[in-house]
Order: sequence, then C-alpha cells, then structure tokens
Amino acid sequence: MGKVFQVQLMQEHTSQTIFPQLDLPAQPWELLDAMDRVRLQEGEKLRVRIDQYLDFKELIFHLITAKVQLLELNDLALRLARLDAAQRTAFRGLLRMESPTFEQRLPLARLRDLAASVDSCRVEASVSRDEELGRIYVESGRLPKYRGLPESVQKMLNYEEIGKESREREQGIYLSGGGYVVRTRSMIQAPPAPERMEKPPYIFRLCVTNERLSDRTALLDLPATPEELEEALRETGAASWRNVGVQTVDSALPGFLEGMDCAGEIEILNDLALTVRDVEQAGLLPKYKAVLHAVRCTDPEEAIRLGERLDEYLLETRTYTSADIALEEFHAILDGQTVELLKPCVDLYRFGDALIQKYGSDLTEYGLVERRDGQMVQKMGQEPKPGRQGIQRGGMTLG
Repeated sequence: MGKVFQVQLMQEHTSQTIFPQLDLPAQPWELLDAMDRVRLQEGEKLRVRIDQYLDFKELIFHLITAKVQLLELNDLALRLARLDAAQRTAFRGLLRMESPTFEQRLPLARLRDLAASVDSCRVEASVSRDEELGRIYVESGRLPKYRGLPESVQKMLNYEEIGKESREREQGIYLSGGGYVVRTRSMIQAPPAPERMEKPPYIFRLCVTNERLSDRTALLDLPATPEELEEALRETGAASWRNVGVQTVDSALPGFLEGMDCAGEIEILNDLALTVRDVEQAGLLPKYKAVLHAVRCTDPEEAIRLGERLDEYLLETRTYTSADIALEEFHAILDGQTVELLKPCVDLYRFGDALIQKYGSDLTEYGLVERRDGQMVQKMGQEPKPGRQGIQRGGMTLG
C-alpha cells in the first residue's frame, strides 16, 4: 500500500527539537509506536504537521492551514491509498467539482466523503476534450438519437458540439492530466473516523506467500497456535516454511523483522510474539523497544532473552536530545541563574554526547536508556567492560 502523507508529531506546547516522523496511512501498531516516540505527558495534546505530500499533492491547498487529527488524517490516507487508477481520477474530479477555482478549502471530513464517493462517478480515462467525448458517446451507442447511423453519416457529425452538449448536460469535467469525470449518483458520507487508537489483537501480522506460486498467500497473525500456523502454511500450498516468503504488514516492534529470514524462523518468531505480548501487557513495551534499539539487537532469540531482563535497564522518557542531558546535569549541580548564564557559552549537544559516552548510556527515540547496575549499555557483539558502581549523574534519577 502506497503512502500519501509524511507527518511530524509533536506536543502542542513544547520546546521539543526532535519530532517523530510517520508515513500515512499507518497500521495500528505503527500509530501506537509513533505515540510512544512522541512521548506525550499527562495533560499534553498531540499536534500533527504534514511535512510532505507523497501522493495527491493537490490536497496541499486544502490541508496546509488545517489543524488535523491524526486518526482522521490516517483514515483519509487509507481511503486514498486503496484507490485504483479510475477511482483516483474520480477523486480528483470530485475535488475539482467541489472547489473548481481553488478558492474554497474543503475540510478534512469533506475530503473523506469524496474519497468514499469515488464509485459514484463514471470515468472516461482516455478523454480530455469535447471532440473525444462526443466520438466515444456516439460510437458506444450511449446517445439514442445517434444509434444506427450509417458510417458515412457519422463521419459528418460535429463530435465537438455533441461532446460539449453532453458535458454541459451531465455537468462533467475534464482534468488537466487527462480524463473526464461525471457524477452519476449521490455522494456518500464517510463513517466517522476512529476517536481513539486501539491495540490490535496480534503482535506481528505477516503476509506469507508461496515462493513458487505468488498468488497463493495467507495472512498470519502471531502469536498463533500450532493449528493456526499449519492452516496458514496450507493456504499457501507450500511444502514447508522454508518455501514461503514473508512480508511484515504490521508489527509491535516496527522495523525489527525487516531483512530477517522470518519464514525459516517462524517458531522463534512465534515465541518472540508471546514475549512481546507479555511485555506489552505489563505496560513495558516502550522500554522494551528502547532497550532493543540501545543494544542494537537484531536477533529474535536474543530479543526474547532481553524481554525477560528488562528490570536491568532504566528508561527516562523526558530526555529527547543530548542537550537535555547536559542541561539536566547543570541543573543538578548549579543554581538556575548560573545555568542560564552558562547556556550560551557551552555547546550543550557536544557536552551531552560526552556525558552519554562517559556513563555508557544510549539515547533512543523512546528516551534515554541506562543499566540499573551502572554498567555500560552493551551493544550486541561487544565484550563486557569493567563498569562503575552506581549511576552518578548529578543526582538524576531514571525510571
């Protein structure tokens, strides 16, 4: 499914300098992960800014000044991403009909109605002017009074005038990129967009495909029972899991499965899904994702072990940049007035980076990760190094 918008997410009133990005439409776990990365605190509201129009660039006129809600915008993106070529033309036609001179900005709710109403239109994709429209209408027998005319008479018809009369009668329009659109039925009102994010019933949603028969696919949700695994394999017609390709549709660990030989490790992935489910139910999923990023874990078996050792790590979600770390250090040892005097004289980011290296911590999209025992956060493949006893960071407490 193609992407339509790229957005940045931020707290409505914030001094944040790092904003999580998200491409829409997004799957349920992708949306939830974005909220983990934006890290809204209690009472804070989410602000959504559209940075790029990856498709349907004409929508910038309607949305550039709009205060959009994430779930409503994602619903529009889902509807647009599912359109086939004729439906895309229909949507653009409806957009032109509603705002022919680009003087009226349509609200997001109305744009969703247009996307829901594309099948209420007839589209002539190859037509771009009256003469072509008139000829198609005559030759197809769509106009009763021209049916059955000898070919010699048809050659003398004024197709441009016929097309003009037809276009004005049915109030159709031509699009600048080609195509003719006429509305044939009443518009449809799109159902309300979801008001809240819901956790899906799966941890990983996979599309499995027979490598020899690409039309034999199955949707597999993990964790799954042995019977569900067997049924998914049967649907593909493959002899074993070694003979299928796997594509991630949605994941509670975004990006973790990319590039992995998932089919060959389906049992391990199922065990990982069980681990992630337990972690999520304990309310520790953001911390788990942060630790996986901090140690650069890409191995599912190691990820399972880390899921059982989360108590060894600490996560500070209010830390966004290395400059935040530097300022927190200053505030712990200096009074506020001195900190304000010092700020313009110090490269806060560079000093914060030095503190991260000194304390062996790691700054992730989910917050600052440290070990509870004061040891350095070890990247996968690193040899253990002698550590310090306790975390001495100017009194900062991580949780």
